[in-house]
Amino acid sequence: MPFLALTSKKREVVNVAHAFLMPLDTSSGHLTPEQILGAEQRLQRLLHSFEMTCQDELARLREEGNTLKQQMAHTIAVADKNWKKVELCRQDKFVEMPAACQKEVAVMNAELRSGPLSCLQGNPISALLEQALQAKMDELRVLQGELDEMTASRMNTFTDHQKLLQEEREQHRERFLALQEETTRTIHELTLNIERLRHQHLRETRELQRQHAAQVHDLERQLQGEREAHANDAQRHTEVMVQFRATLRKLEEEKKQLTQDLTKQQLHAEEWRRRYIERDSQARLE
Repeated sequence: MPFLALTSKKREVVNVAHAFLMPLDTSSGHLTPEQILGAEQRLQRLLHSFEMTCQDELARLREEGNTLKQQMAHTIAVADKNWKKVELCRQDKFVEMPAACQKEVAVMNAELRSGPLSCLQGNPISALLEQALQAKMDELRVLQGELDEMTASRMNTFTDHQKLLQEEREQHRERFLALQEETTRTIHELTLNIERLRHQHLRETRELQRQHAAQVHDLERQLQGEREAHANDAQRHTEVMVQFRATLRKLEEEKKQLTQDLTKQQLHAEEWRRRYIERDSQARLE
C-alpha cells in the first residue's frame, strides 16, 4: 500500500501539520517570546512525530516485504519439495518396472535354458521361444525409451515450472522494489516539504522577533523619554516645593513677628487705656 493511501492516523498527522505550518497572520498582533518559543517547541514535536510516523511506516513496509518474500520462498520451497517427491516416486516406479521385467525375463530365460530348452536344442520350438524372448526384450527397450521420453518431458515440465516460479518471484521482487522506491520518494518529498515549511516558519518567526525587538526598542525609547520628562517634572516640582516651603517658612516667621508685634501693641494699648482711665478718674476727683 503506498504511503499516500492515508489511514486515519496518517490523515490526522498531515492535517495537523498543514494547519500548524500555514503562514502566520502577522496583522492580528505580535507574538511574545513565550509564544514564539512554544510555537518552535510544538514544531519540533510535530517534526519528531512525523519522522517517527515515516519511520514506522517504512519499517512496516519493510516487514511486509520481508514477510512476502518469506511466504513466496516458503511456497516455492514446498511446491518444489512436493513436486520433486512426486516426480521421484513416479520415476522410481517407471525405473523399477522395466528392471523388474528384465530381471523376471532373465530368470525365466535361465530357467528355460537350464530346463526345457536344454532338451529342445535344435528344435523349432526353441527358435520360437527365442523369438518370443527377443520380442519381449524389444518391448522392454520400447518401454525404456518411453520411460526416458516421459522423464525428459517431466524434466521439461519441471524446468518450465521453475522458470514460471522464478518469473513470479522476479515480478513480486520488482513490485516490492517499486513500492519501496515509491515510499522512499514520498517520504523524501514530504521531508523536503516539511523542511521548506519549517524554514518558512523560522523566517516568519525571525521576522516577528525582529518586529517585536524593534517595537520593544521603540517602547523602551519612549519609556526612557517619559522617564526623563517625569524626572524633569519631578525636579521642577521639587524646586517649586522647596521654594514654596522657603516662602512658607518666611511667611510663618513674618506671621510670628506680626503676632509678637500685635501682642506688644495690645499690651501698650492696655497700658494706655489703664493710664487714661486713671487720669480720667483723677481729673474727676479734682
